[in-house]
Amino acid sequence: MSIASLSIGVCGGFHAIHALGGRLGLLTAFQTWCGSAAVVINAPWKRSVLPAWA
Repeated sequence: MSIASLSIGVCGGFHAIHALGGRLGLLTAFQTWCGSAAVVINAPWKRSVLPAWA
C-alpha cells in the first residue's frame, strides 16, 4: 500500500496521497522493528517478554 500510494502521488502529482504513502511507510517500518525486537528479545529469555502478535 505504501509503495502504491507513493507511486500514485508522484506520478499523478497528488501531494496528499504522496504524504499518506510516506506515513504508511513509516508505520510499516515501526511495526517491522517492533516485531524484530520481540523475536530477538524473546529468544534468549525463552518466554514472551515482548508480545509478537503472531
